[in-house]
Amino acid sequence: MAFDANADERDTRGFITRAQVALDDGSWFVAAPDDGLWDDGEESFTLLLEGVPPGEHLVRVRFVDSLGNPALVTRTARVGR
Repeated sequence: MAFDANADERDTRGFITRAQVALDDGSWFVAAPDDGLWDDGEESFTLLLEGVPPGEHLVRVRFVDSLGNPALVTRTARVGR
C-alpha cells in the first residue's frame, strides 16, 4: 500500500528551509515543497511512501526554519485496505 503524506506548516519567525517525514521508527525521508521552493513562512508538501502495510502508523514530521529552529509534529494515521 502507499501512504500519501501531505501537510501545511507555518513559521512566524522565518521561513521553512527543510521538512522530513518518518513512518513508525523508520528512516527519515526528505520532503519537497509543493511549489518547488522552501522560501516562505507557510509551506505545503506531499510525500508518497510505497509499500506501507495496512494498520495504524506513527507519522513524524520535522521542520527547520531559516533561523535553525527545529519543530517536530507527531500524528497517528491509519492505512486501510
